[in-house]
Amino acid sequence: MSSMSDRDADRPAALDRCAEPEPAGGSPDGFALAERHESSLLSLFELSNALGVLPGPYEIAQLALLNLMGHFGTSQAALWLLSDDGSNDAVPLRGFGVRDALLRALGSALERYAVEAFANSNAPIVLIELSGEDRAPEAALAADAGLAVVAPAAVQGDRVGLLAVGRRMSGEPYQPIDLEHIAAAAGMVGVALQSARNYHRMQEANRELRQINDQLREADDLRAAFVRNVSHELRTPVAILVGYLAMLDATDLTPEQRKRVAVLEAQCQRLDLLMQNLLDFATYARERLSLQEEEGNVAPVLRDYAEARRPGILQAPREFAVTIAPALPRVRFDRRRLVQVVDALVDNAVKFTPVGSRIGLTAGVVPGDASSGVAIEVTDNGPGIERAHLATVFEPFRQIDGSMTRSAGGLGLGLALVKQIVERMGGTLEVESEVGVGTTFRVVLPGA
Repeated sequence: MSSMSDRDADRPAALDRCAEPEPAGGSPDGFALAERHESSLLSLFELSNALGVLPGPYEIAQLALLNLMGHFGTSQAALWLLSDDGSNDAVPLRGFGVRDALLRALGSALERYAVEAFANSNAPIVLIELSGEDRAPEAALAADAGLAVVAPAAVQGDRVGLLAVGRRMSGEPYQPIDLEHIAAAAGMVGVALQSARNYHRMQEANRELRQINDQLREADDLRAAFVRNVSHELRTPVAILVGYLAMLDATDLTPEQRKRVAVLEAQCQRLDLLMQNLLDFATYARERLSLQEEEGNVAPVLRDYAEARRPGILQAPREFAVTIAPALPRVRFDRRRLVQVVDALVDNAVKFTPVGSRIGLTAGVVPGDASSGVAIEVTDNGPGIERAHLATVFEPFRQIDGSMTRSAGGLGLGLALVKQIVERMGGTLEVESEVGVGTTFRVVLPGA
């Protein structure tokens, strides 16, 4: 008698029950079984190819769920992403045949259920076959919602996500070969999610390094502007001092008094020379602050930015949808400053929305605009801004609660600076928001 394998020892009771022989006439014959194997391998091969392009987590969910739904003939499926910080908070990536509110509730319930259910094995569990002590309230909720099988998307034993598929429309139960298919698909999904997470984390780290470098350059520009302003303010009183010293020098003074006036004149001349040198430096720095405008299409600039920014948004995770209309009119803009503007608006959306939110970047023709301008919008479905606070959004050193600090951090200069840059390019910046619905920032650049 052969010994039971380790894999069989780890199989949950539900899977064993599914593996029991069916009544006569219910089990597929050898030919049908071979066809199922061939169909399963083909479906998994297609899924493997689709996931091989390293898409984002939301695209992974879309590809995997549609593949499984098509293969098993079900109208329900869902995929949740688990946090990698140990909290295991389940964020719904995609769900078909399940309402959004129920999808979130199921994610939280199944996440709690998975801690114990998959403690010793990552084999799929047939929820509708559980009974008695095995039928936990969380599993019952998922089964009542129409989900039939749940499996962890795991990498080397670490759960990355949770995958669930619904009952078959034909009414046929899930067979052992079907559960093996789901387990293989969940493994592929787990690897794809982990790879995407690592890739996006690396891309975000590179973007943050570039951003830090830009911030250092901006700090140098601000320092130069500060020096320039202070120098201008100091030149007037120094000039007055020099004038009065010259008047004193023309009067009858004792040798000792004339010596003291000469010392003061020398120090004033030294101070004036120092300020002139500072002004020369500030003037050089100011040239780097000036806009380098050009006439062209903003679409390539926005696409390149979105590609670089996407990893950091997805790793949170938040969905990032980019829609750029074809054949945008030409406008005058500064490439680096435009990226700075859009990045500040996207950062603002990330900062004030919870994980699982959706952030959008769109660019299109301004409707009804005779000059054929371009409207660039950054939207989110976050908590929104109260109407009373919209008037102060673009004021420097102000937060939406009117204080100098907030839990998200920052001095409140980002949006004020963005508005100045947009207006320097001849455009306008507007904000629309509704509490509980979301916020939209709209940049409008006039046609060239």
